[in-house]
Amino acid sequence: MDLEKLAKGWDFADQTVVIPGGAGILGSEMAWALVKCRANVVILDRDLSKADALKKRLSEGPGSASCSSGCPFKGKPSQSRTSSRGSSAV
Repeated sequence: MDLEKLAKGWDFADQTVVIPGGAGILGSEMAWALVKCRANVVILDRDLSKADALKKRLSEGPGSASCSSGCPFKGKPSQSRTSSRGSSAV
């Protein structure tokens, strides 16, 4: 579908959309389409440099974009947490 036709049919003005992994291939195209439809897009990605590069591309649309790195971990989360729910002491 033509992006210009899409933008005329959908108006996301004053709507905010959060896209996790937004700097990836699929997320970046969704973000571009939503910005063209006047949405405020928040891009969450572990690689903030890729998200910032995408933000420059999105600045050409009528909507807006911001970026955030949403990953507080480096590597896998700890598996040491255990739950005491459902356990019984004998």
